Amino acid sequence: GWRLRHSAWVLTALPLGLTTWIGFLFVGVRADRRGWRRAAAVYGAAAVAVIALALASPTGPDGTADTSSWQSIAGITVLLVTWFGGCVHALVANRSWLRWRSGSSAA
Repeated sequence: GWRLRHSAWVLTALPLGLTTWIGFLFVGVRADRRGWRRAAAVYGAAAVAVIALALASPTGPDGTADTSSWQSIAGITVLLVTWFGGCVHALVANRSWLRWRSGSSAA
């Protein structure tokens, strides 16, 4: 129960990687780890880039996105790298987080 409860932050990596920054910001601030706060900034910038590229993608006359445009391809690439990379990174970082939580007197 304890391990599962304190690992819930990892779930922020699941929504296409767009909210991974929230989880890393949370654990980075709580554990006072600069590396995790930096990761939060990188994941946040990647999420903004994905959204900006999606908005910048040209649309056809029928209003659908042109998936062959460089904006769409770059956006999908950044999205997939952020999503899969964020999930793996969160799972790896969770071991250190749980170790820190077990030694922390905070509840």
